[in-house]
Amino acid sequence: MSTKDGSIPEDYPRLRMVRSPRIHPISESQLLSEVKQIYAGLVMVEAKCVEVDGKQAALAKAMEQEGLSLPKLTNEQWQALIALHRTLLYEHYDFFLASQHPSASASLRGLAAKHGMPARMWRHGIHSFLELLRHRLPHSMEHMLTFIYLAYSIMALLYETVPAFEKIWIECLGDLGRYRMAIEDDDVEDRGAWTSVARSWYSKAADKKPSVGRLYHHIAILARPNVLQQLFFYCKSLTVSIPFAFARQSILFLFQSVSSNNLPASHTQLVNVCFVKLHAIWFTCINFNHFDGVLNEYVSLLDLHISEVGEKWTVQGCLVAVCSIAALYQYNTRESKLRQAWKEGRTVVKEEEADEVPAQIPGQGTGNECDNFLPPLPREANSEHATTLLAPASSKGKENAEEYKASVTASNRDEALDASSCVPWKYAIKMGFKIFNLVLQRIDDNHILPHVHSWLAFLYHIKDSIPAIRLLENDLPWDSLVTLLNSLIKSEPASSSHMDSSLNFATPTFPRGQNRPLPEDWTLRGLEWTENYLPQGWIEDAKVDDEERLLELPSFVALRKQRILWLAYKLAEAGDWLTYDTASMRFSVHPAVLERIR
Repeated sequence: MSTKDGSIPEDYPRLRMVRSPRIHPISESQLLSEVKQIYAGLVMVEAKCVEVDGKQAALAKAMEQEGLSLPKLTNEQWQALIALHRTLLYEHYDFFLASQHPSASASLRGLAAKHGMPARMWRHGIHSFLELLRHRLPHSMEHMLTFIYLAYSIMALLYETVPAFEKIWIECLGDLGRYRMAIEDDDVEDRGAWTSVARSWYSKAADKKPSVGRLYHHIAILARPNVLQQLFFYCKSLTVSIPFAFARQSILFLFQSVSSNNLPASHTQLVNVCFVKLHAIWFTCINFNHFDGVLNEYVSLLDLHISEVGEKWTVQGCLVAVCSIAALYQYNTRESKLRQAWKEGRTVVKEEEADEVPAQIPGQGTGNECDNFLPPLPREANSEHATTLLAPASSKGKENAEEYKASVTASNRDEALDASSCVPWKYAIKMGFKIFNLVLQRIDDNHILPHVHSWLAFLYHIKDSIPAIRLLENDLPWDSLVTLLNSLIKSEPASSSHMDSSLNFATPTFPRGQNRPLPEDWTLRGLEWTENYLPQGWIEDAKVDDEERLLELPSFVALRKQRILWLAYKLAEAGDWLTYDTASMRFSVHPAVLERIR
């Protein structure tokens, strides 16, 4: 209270300023002690989880072999198991917070990676228990939901607070979303919501690691019932730089569903089912005598289908091209003739990418003072984060799929053509180039340009290996391609000279337009045959929302034409397949390739 002149009366109690408590920064030795203490408790809980989950898994296996049903666990037993695994997750969380503390040294921060803590957390804290719960469904449904929500909340917290392992947390969140989706049979809306959640996390993970095939495999599972998207993601999971071999088994479930004809009979789905059937015949080496009939049916439906769906085929066309090219690579098998020819004749040898963690000489440390601070890690700790394949929801679906896989195996053993023969590979050539030729006939249709763009990007890659392109040149529709290329040049007014004009393609640099990727660029990234096409950081540096990636803007048409013509120009520069006359501004088939074809 103050007087009239603003002064404070003498008898007014004085306010005393209290100093804030002095904060002592945590020392390195204190952090080390804290981490050591947390790790000691973590290892004890982890060992108990491994023991309990192992016993339950062994019991389940023994009961299954004897044809007996598993004994039900009481609510108290389930709650005890959940509490045990919850404790392990909390211990891991404390370990990450302490080891990744801002005051921690580089060597202390590296302990989590060195001892495989993220993989151990997933394997022993989450995944093994989820599998235990899954194999006891439907009796364990309520407890499985409780644990999924618990694990999801902890993973989301780690995603926010421990960014050093962001890529792993994102994939774990996708896996948990996929588990939640897979066990939801009653509420269609809930199942759809969790499908979207899981797909969103996997897409975010693919943004971080576009060359990892495992992520596209998981997205393929979530793409049901869209058979074209499923086929595309399975093919991509097999043909990226780090392919996912289990996709060869999962894709059989797609082929089985198509062969059983249990799909909606819409015209769009009918066309896509025909396309998937072609790949089923080629992939499994079964019913080659039906291949030509299915291919002719697909081609007869495709032209009308493109007209009907219009702009939607800008997306679908790119998927069809990528799947056709995957077939040419024989889905990345070791016997792939195209891959072998590429390796034999490539003109640009790329250095092998270094491992994230360099190999060490036995007996030589990393130079970190914390290397021997913690006990040796378990044998399983260095395994990469991965989720086992989720079984079909129903036992009937599982039995049908197993029967189909058995028939495929038997046919491949007894009836399929020899893998060293070129006859099966000719079916892939016939399929891909017959579809490509039909698309090239639609000269005035801008909706087919992403399909053409994808094929030109593939040829841009394959041109660096003479033996590889020689395998294809006899069947490539050169005349139709040249006709389309010249029509693209004619479609642009000769007076157009701005940078985005499709006529501005005879340049050494990649056409960037307005520095925004085309929708198909997102689809093509990660594939081995686009690594040297898209510039470094072209996708990563693009500030485009997920919802807008496949949005077709009016400006994309001119840029897409420019890209196609630029790729053709580069192909003409590289060898004797195309020629380009700068005076007349026309492409033509090179006389040398015509002579070789004849």
